[in-house]
Amino acid sequence: MPLLVQGKWDLKSEKKTTDRKSMNAPKPVYEVSRQEHLNHLQRMMPLLAGIYFFQCFLLWNFITEMPVGDICFLVAIFISAGIGGLYLYDNYQKTLIFGDSILSYFELWGGAKIYSLSDIKNLRADSSDLLFGHLEIEFKNGDKLRLYFIDRTSDVAKLIEKLIKDQKTNLKIAA
Repeated sequence: MPLLVQGKWDLKSEKKTTDRKSMNAPKPVYEVSRQEHLNHLQRMMPLLAGIYFFQCFLLWNFITEMPVGDICFLVAIFISAGIGGLYLYDNYQKTLIFGDSILSYFELWGGAKIYSLSDIKNLRADSSDLLFGHLEIEFKNGDKLRLYFIDRTSDVAKLIEKLIKDQKTNLKIAA
């Protein structure tokens, strides 16, 4: 969890503690999960491996004038890189939803960005019957935050809408 240092998120802090008060960071209302996508990748691995071996079998039996071993090796590298990239994204792309903002960062190299809920112009979510889906948040200044492969996409969108509504209600009460 990154620390809030002088209004900025410090992602490279070495301080490890479970005491949120000493971390000086607010507790998130919700942490966006991508576990269903990881589970789906795990379920699809036998199918991907089977398709790969079938393609290699066809190459070995029907192509004689090209270096088939090199082609099979390159295909294996590309498939592994694609699956590895998805795994890294699912595990290290973090999105935390707070009462008044959204924090999005990639844990391996930082690059945190904080978005205010009051700046949200539009939310677009995939249909609710999917295990995982995409959520696009458009802001008044034209920026877009795209969250890919998140669990319970429609529930996350409803939560954000509720937080925006609550924030507007609190502003009216304060005025």
